[in-house]
Amino acid sequence: MRRVFQNFTYFFFLLAGVGCSQNINKKVETNFPVKPLSIPGDNGDDWGDGDFAISITNISKNDTCIIYKAVSNYKNEDLGLSISIPISQSGNKGFGDGIVLKSIGRQSDRLLALLATLYKQRLPPNSKFINSISLSYVDLSQFEKSVAGSVPKTGSGEMDYKLFFQTKDDEAELYLNIKPKEQLVEIKEKDQEYRPTIIQMLEAH
Repeated sequence: MRRVFQNFTYFFFLLAGVGCSQNINKKVETNFPVKPLSIPGDNGDDWGDGDFAISITNISKNDTCIIYKAVSNYKNEDLGLSISIPISQSGNKGFGDGIVLKSIGRQSDRLLALLATLYKQRLPPNSKFINSISLSYVDLSQFEKSVAGSVPKTGSGEMDYKLFFQTKDDEAELYLNIKPKEQLVEIKEKDQEYRPTIIQMLEAH
């Protein structure tokens, strides 16, 4: 009997430890059509050459997070990824942990290849997007409110984040803007110097 109780306890805590993206309790979904990828391209300077916008095709919500599936068509092929945003922030002044970028298979592998092309980085043949990566972040609207006392945007539903990539020896930053009403996810560069680290961390090893 005691062994059965111990096994039950272990199973309970195993379930409790399942991450945000795996929690499907009370899941609600909305679907949208796939749209073409938008790439502003070279604007004559070094700013924003690696930026692009990808269409949101599915929004689902559970008890702990909102999950955006983003897929666009580029050169007759679909590419994309899954993005999980925690509902409850784990820090203050807009800082938190646990925004998860997750592979959706070959579509994400194609996205990695495109990103490497935009960033002018070399990838080995058949490189794959990492299965999932959890990143620290700052909600820029909340941070601005805490520092300057300004009121965050209301009504638009837009969410602007800065993501922090960190390895043992290096770090990088990337902007992530989610626009549910426009059904778009924008991925924008903070600095071209961060390109190698971002590609390294998004590639499965």
